Amino acid sequence: MQPECLRTVYLLGSAETGHLGHVSLGADGKVKGDDDPKRARFGFQGAHAERFYFLNATGEKQARLRYCAPANAFFPDDYSGLYLVPLLTLEPPREAVGSARLLVNTIPKSGTYLLDLVLTEIGYHGLGLHLIPHECHDNRGQNPDTMHRDPFSRRIFAPAAAVARAMAAGEFALGHVGDEVQIKQVSESGVGVINCRRNLRDVVASLFHFKRKSVDPQAPSDHLWRRLEGGDGFLGFLCAYGETELADIAKFATLMPALPGVSLRFEELAQGRIPEQQREELDQLDYGLGLMIAECLPACLGRQSSTLSSRRSDWRKLWSPAAEEFFDRSGLLEANRGLGYEIG
Repeated sequence: MQPECLRTVYLLGSAETGHLGHVSLGADGKVKGDDDPKRARFGFQGAHAERFYFLNATGEKQARLRYCAPANAFFPDDYSGLYLVPLLTLEPPREAVGSARLLVNTIPKSGTYLLDLVLTEIGYHGLGLHLIPHECHDNRGQNPDTMHRDPFSRRIFAPAAAVARAMAAGEFALGHVGDEVQIKQVSESGVGVINCRRNLRDVVASLFHFKRKSVDPQAPSDHLWRRLEGGDGFLGFLCAYGETELADIAKFATLMPALPGVSLRFEELAQGRIPEQQREELDQLDYGLGLMIAECLPACLGRQSSTLSSRRSDWRKLWSPAAEEFFDRSGLLEANRGLGYEIG
């Protein structure tokens, strides 16, 4: 058996019925991500392990596939017509300081790459992937200064939970996974979730500056607002993204208080502190994790990352009555209240 088999997210399908789901193969011989009892386990046979079998829970053969090592793919080899197509193969596991598998799940512009720096500094290994609910962006080997220019050019249709199931101890992924089902599956797979929130007024203002500076325009409206300055440009940005990314942020923020995992605030991270309760919750994910993050965080503030700005965004400089009306009508105001902001 080739070791990359155990680090791959596969698309499981049937020549007869089509797409069946996303699975990975565990070192314990279990098939992860498939609820069909006929595919509970797997095994290899043959001089070069070229015959692959799906097994039921008692070890009885249920379907046979043929493994093609150069493609890391499995082709139909019996009446079942089942196949496994590789979507994403992770790098070989490396020795790490921690035993947990982690997902840093942030509202956009809420400390994603600050926590990336901290976890890397204390000895965890990042996958180099950015997860959203039903796909991921493969940032491995990309120049941090330009990798946000066109992330959709590196899009892989592997859901967050499928990637989580393929992770090894001491690894972490970054993402904006605002989906209850996906986060529940991530958590049930044994991956610890660290959710990070931020005042959505600051999120919107920071995203405006980030898009203008670091992301290539994707549509005609995206070109238009960039020609406008100051408050006019901000209103154009709100119009361009009001029904797409900003709507997704409002939905994500509404869900976040109920999502499983440790809840952090960007405002506290930016001050270099982790509250005692959150430290204890992080320690439950991995022994000593809360203390290590708390001790390392201050030294990581201001260090270069792919999204670091030379100055913090001040939403008040962009705001207007029209922006406030948008913030209310879009659902962002109510979502912000749910996050614990907008008090008083």
